[in-house]
Amino acid sequence: MKRLVAFALILAAVAGACGGGEDVVTKAGGPVEPLDDIQLPPQIVGLNVAEEKVTEALESFRPSYVAGAALYSFRGDKDLVQATLQIARFRDEPRNKSNDFRQSILTQFGSTRPKQTRMGETIVYRTTQTKQTVAIWFDDLDWYLLSIRDEFDRPRTLMRETLEITTK
Repeated sequence: MKRLVAFALILAAVAGACGGGEDVVTKAGGPVEPLDDIQLPPQIVGLNVAEEKVTEALESFRPSYVAGAALYSFRGDKDLVQATLQIARFRDEPRNKSNDFRQSILTQFGSTRPKQTRMGETIVYRTTQTKQTVAIWFDDLDWYLLSIRDEFDRPRTLMRETLEITTK
């Protein structure tokens, strides 16, 4: 349940970054739907990957610039969550592909200013939250937020492999 609440809060922050207040509701499209076209392998870097059910959280979410969303957990020994991958797909509008739009989203996450890093052809923004490393990237209309526990021993490998899978 905590993951669903956190997921809903992330979506709210993303929508809030998109224009603020009532403007988001009046300009935005329909409801946020679960993404059903995401293909992740059953394991990444030895962690079991599982799609978390977010339908209930999405049903209560007001219309926004987000068209679809998904949440995945990466679990290690003893079923402990080592990382999560949150995905939001923005509605196909020119504004949603702009650098200003993306920068407004980046300011909503992390306790440090995101550092820009190039990994292959993709620009990844890295920051931290409490006991986590956070990586954020965009691929056309898709937005990815990978949160990795500080205790996980291969965060860069997980980041790199997840990035490769999601940007194919």
